[in-house]
Amino acid sequence: MIDVRECVAYEFELTSVDDGTVGIWNSEASGYIVETSLIVTNRSATFIFEGGGSQKLYLQSPKSDVPSPFTFKVTIR
Repeated sequence: MIDVRECVAYEFELTSVDDGTVGIWNSEASGYIVETSLIVTNRSATFIFEGGGSQKLYLQSPKSDVPSPFTFKVTIR
């Protein structure tokens, strides 16, 4: 869970350490904010939350029950 400000751009950077598929999912985004794959192991995406306050982010690995190792960074743009 992270606390966010309304209408502020957040940059999400996600890197899969072992080439696995992993993504950061959020209900306000109605899907993955950012997702890596076997082909693209490092991705970044900008997302603006419409509402402020606490947001739940879920690390999910859609192709496996166990998420692959990853690094994850969020910055305010």
